[in-house]
Amino acid sequence: MSFSVTVQISDSMERAMDIRRSQVAVLQGMKVAGLAMKKTIKAGIKGGPKTGRIYNFKGRKHRSSAPGEYPANRSGALLKSIDFKVENAIKLEVGSQDIKYAPILQQFKTPTQRASNWRKIAPRPFLTLAHDENAPFFPMIMANVIQKELGI
Repeated sequence: MSFSVTVQISDSMERAMDIRRSQVAVLQGMKVAGLAMKKTIKAGIKGGPKTGRIYNFKGRKHRSSAPGEYPANRSGALLKSIDFKVENAIKLEVGSQDIKYAPILQQFKTPTQRASNWRKIAPRPFLTLAHDENAPFFPMIMANVIQKELGI
């Protein structure tokens, strides 16, 4: 999941600042937004409310997540793999590159080579949940970082 941000600079602002400084400001804003998303996802996986069933896993009781919630943290692999990257200062990508089951949890795209085990899992859209929680703050984050960076 990714989103794009377009920054429009008026003629008077363009004369007051150089383009390189504005690019750095936008890049910094995207990084701050990426960190906010990463923190939200990790907090949701670690401690968000889980209302799924309780079962035994390696001798311990474990409460799973219900469909529509952040995934429950069982091994910590998904939690550790969450990261973000900024491309060309206009595209922020947040997610998990290393965990094969992350897209299955997010979108319920079952790999063709997998058999019945994955068919039983309903989506746990952790990226969508984090995006929806943070989206109202993205314009404010970008505006604050750009203003601070450019001294406006």
